[in-house]
Amino acid sequence: MRLRSLLLCCAALAAACFLPSVRETTLPEVRSIDMGGRDSPVPRSFAYVEAPKREKATILSPFHDLAYAAADAGPEGCLWGLGAVVLLAVVRGLWSQGVRGALRRAVLAVALGAPVCLGLLYLSCLLEGRAIRLGPDAAEYVPASLHNHTDVSTGLLSPGQVVAWHLKRDFRVLNISDKDSIRGGVRGQEAYRRLEKEKGPFLPPLLVVVGNEWHGQPDIVFVNTTHEPTLPPEPPKDLSKEERHAQRLRYLAELAQRIHAEGGALFLAHPWSKVPGAMTLEEIFRAGLDGVEVVNGVIHGGDARIRAALDAKTSLFGVIDYKFGPHVTAMTLLEERLARTPEGVVKAVREGRKLVLYAIPGGPLSAEEWKAGQVGLRGALAGLDSLREAPRARRAVWFAWGAGLLALWWLATRREEGLGRNAGRILFVACAAAQLLLLLLLWSEVRKTVGAVPVPVLLAAHAVIAVPLLAASHSLAILERRH
Repeated sequence: MRLRSLLLCCAALAAACFLPSVRETTLPEVRSIDMGGRDSPVPRSFAYVEAPKREKATILSPFHDLAYAAADAGPEGCLWGLGAVVLLAVVRGLWSQGVRGALRRAVLAVALGAPVCLGLLYLSCLLEGRAIRLGPDAAEYVPASLHNHTDVSTGLLSPGQVVAWHLKRDFRVLNISDKDSIRGGVRGQEAYRRLEKEKGPFLPPLLVVVGNEWHGQPDIVFVNTTHEPTLPPEPPKDLSKEERHAQRLRYLAELAQRIHAEGGALFLAHPWSKVPGAMTLEEIFRAGLDGVEVVNGVIHGGDARIRAALDAKTSLFGVIDYKFGPHVTAMTLLEERLARTPEGVVKAVREGRKLVLYAIPGGPLSAEEWKAGQVGLRGALAGLDSLREAPRARRAVWFAWGAGLLALWWLATRREEGLGRNAGRILFVACAAAQLLLLLLLWSEVRKTVGAVPVPVLLAAHAVIAVPLLAASHSLAILERRH
């Protein structure tokens, strides 16, 4: 990199960092869906959205802000961003070094960008986020999170961390529903019992219920189950389509009867996906399910699905489907008198009065928008909006970090004698020192957010970013000097 290129990059970085910010962050409106299907806003005395303040500037501000942006963008939005970076790398490589240079830069961009996105999503779980809080008018209800994942299946946090995450956000009922496994729920109960011994009466009450998500097309969430789920037997190939369809429905009905006999409940997860085309919601509800998710994360199922559930006299649920991130976008409110035991939660799920609350910036995505693949683009734009919310003081820290990294890169790619000959080693040592500093700072952040975390877990998560960054930066310096 020449000095002129360094100055141009710094100028572009300054322009990006100091664009006009959003003066006031508009918090999303809290809306409710009652058991009659009526969707309406609720007064602040019933529920409101609490958002963290992001005014203070620290050395970790860029990482916090990028983690917020990654959480708002989601995995699909992060892929859009990574695709843009790879495209720029390819164009830059073609301009200066031809096809081989473009390929080499694209590989480096993916090798660096993919683990960075994953690391930011993990970091976002440990930060404060937007959360729905209940007001005094909601005293008869408690917030329940009925569909969640841990690192036993597709989540990023351990069961103990998921418990701590929900405690911090005032949930009173947590159903851990890992895919095809009850191990996450069992370990979550053990983690809460350990916290009870450590903190005693100072620990907020949280009822951790063992559940799972059954992957049987359709996906079904179990509440208060004690057995590992088994997938349905595949119908014989010599059966007609109608007979195979009828056999799947019979198995679903038998499953519902068995779960009810064991003292559990079950409801249909994200009905806009994983439902075989031949199956209708009416047929699924007749099999004996207790309800359906009408809000899942940032997706709203729509009036047609609400009407189908109401016609079948089944309940409506709002869930986070938690896997990562700091935000509470939806919850189900259960009657407080029933939410004290697993049996009471099952009764509340099956028969009690419930409300769905949701609060999504910019409004929820429709199921049709999700099917059309608009989640990624909208998420990427939401991530950019999140970055624009940062005040100037935090952006100044962004610029300092970015300028420092550009200076290190310029140093590593110098072709002159003397310092330039050892620039690759200098860059490697500087990155290693920066990673060590960040590890120490992030350790204190993690302890404030989710309590004690095993050192191997933190080191493994941090290595997701650190190892590729160090290796790629060293390799990049060598390749640049050779060309």
